[in-house]
Amino acid sequence: MGIFWTRQKEEAWDYAKEIGYFEGNQKYIPSTHIEAYKWMMEQMEMRLQKYNGEYPIWVFLSKPQTQERYVILEVELDENDVLLSDFYDFQSIINGCLP
Repeated sequence: MGIFWTRQKEEAWDYAKEIGYFEGNQKYIPSTHIEAYKWMMEQMEMRLQKYNGEYPIWVFLSKPQTQERYVILEVELDENDVLLSDFYDFQSIINGCLP
């Protein structure tokens, strides 16, 4: 098990409390980012044994700093369920530089 951090909008945190868990949801993904998310989900399919096609929830290795209003949560996860990636490299995917 490992310790990770996630930052979530208050509406996502409220919804998670209502249903009892966090889940990735396409409705919170900007339409300009959908293709990049699909690419990441393909990578998850290839690399994570228990992955079942859900949208990702972003976690960080250290507590994120933010100027915006977010709920910051410390979470404990099995490392085998986490696909580590470089934030800046993924930004190149979002910006249309697909491999």
